[in-house]
Amino acid sequence: MEVKWYLTLELYELRILIFLLLHGPARKSDLVKALGLNWNTLSSNLNKLIDKGLVIKMVTFSGRPTYVYIITSKGIKELERIFLELKESLEKAKYEKPEPDIM
Repeated sequence: MEVKWYLTLELYELRILIFLLLHGPARKSDLVKALGLNWNTLSSNLNKLIDKGLVIKMVTFSGRPTYVYIITSKGIKELERIFLELKESLEKAKYEKPEPDIM
């Protein structure tokens, strides 16, 4: 049985995108707290997502300027593609599962 699917994102990037999809715009401090990542790991992965066009960084003003991160439509489409491929792979694996050897 061979199951293949193509993951274009690293695990941390995937976790960040899923969080932003489910919870909406978030500050770095919100992401650090919710995902349990350290500040440097989060920053480098957010920058990768921004470079790929999957997340944007926007400034908000409520008192002092604050940056929030928002998933883009391209980011949503990438998650949909990944989840669809995963679903297809799981369904294929379910039907191609070999019978266990009974001794």
